[in-house]
Amino acid sequence: IVIDGYVAGVFPPFKRGKFSLMWKAVEKLVEAHDVAYDALKGGIILPTGDVQVGVAHNWTYFNGMLGDVIQSSINEKITDAFERDGNRTDFVGFQYYCRVTVPSLYQPFGKFRPKGCYYGSHPGHGDVYPEGLYKSLKRLHKMYPRKDIFITEFGFPEGTDKKRPYWILETFRYVLQAKKEDVPIKGMLLWSLVDNFEWERGMEQKFGLFSEEELIRSLTPSIEGEIRSFEVWPVITKVITDPSPQSLNELQLCYRKAQMQFEVNI
Repeated sequence: IVIDGYVAGVFPPFKRGKFSLMWKAVEKLVEAHDVAYDALKGGIILPTGDVQVGVAHNWTYFNGMLGDVIQSSINEKITDAFERDGNRTDFVGFQYYCRVTVPSLYQPFGKFRPKGCYYGSHPGHGDVYPEGLYKSLKRLHKMYPRKDIFITEFGFPEGTDKKRPYWILETFRYVLQAKKEDVPIKGMLLWSLVDNFEWERGMEQKFGLFSEEELIRSLTPSIEGEIRSFEVWPVITKVITDPSPQSLNELQLCYRKAQMQFEVNI
């Protein structure tokens, strides 16, 4: 919110490149978080032992000129403003959607553009780039090695649902890779169950596993040979909660079907 409001200028108060104002807004958000943390942990709202409190940090994977500089000076710096010494968070929340490319040395915060990749573009943002989630998770774990990580948001707006099943499964593949490398990922949440009113974009972006047009026929089987995102997600959750040979085999079948469907629709 602070970046879109004070740097990119797409949210109120529609300021561009106002870093000093952005950091003042961050300071106020940190103060609000601390008040909420103390209230929750003090037993005012819930018994002390019943609640875990964290902050969800929205990281975009930056690529191209100055990409690494922006990663450290924006993503990591804002994250550290909340995390600090770790006394006010019980876990690290992490949100990831896409990769963007810094357009030029002279306009590092100009209109970001997709670089172009095998997976295609993330409508309205940048590239669909599942590997960026893996790289960001590794980076985040290096910053806070003693903190558990929850992927509190990831998702793809794709109205036809031809490519999204593969995008979801590829993302999960990189999550499993990070877990194999000892990144303590404790859970992941997909955005979203149904299409939503998406910030300044309204209803243009279709993030839902179920769309408003599909709700009345949501239980109708897919066309033979096709797969839908709402069929993929239960398989992933089954692997997370019960990684048995049967659930892993089901995941492999879904993956192959989704990959074939994706490649036909490139």
